[in-house]
Amino acid sequence: MFIDFFTPCVSESPVSFTEWMTLMEAFAKGHINNLDEFYFLARAILVKSEAYFDHYDVAFQEYFRGIESIDEITQQSWIGCKTPSPGAC
Repeated sequence: MFIDFFTPCVSESPVSFTEWMTLMEAFAKGHINNLDEFYFLARAILVKSEAYFDHYDVAFQEYFRGIESIDEITQQSWIGCKTPSPGAC
């Protein structure tokens, strides 16, 4: 589900596959329960330098435009990201 979020992050700042998988692991372990937690944990994991914070913010805003809470993301997509499998997220 979040591959469309990952793509702009990578194009604007250096994000490695290892960092992305670390974020997916955080989902699997239940460390992300709402949109605010996702924002801050993803930024901490994916952004290597303060110079890229603006790029991250733009990608986040574009991807999650109009979403006020994690409940607005379909349950199926959210559950799929909490238990990553090949091709998920």
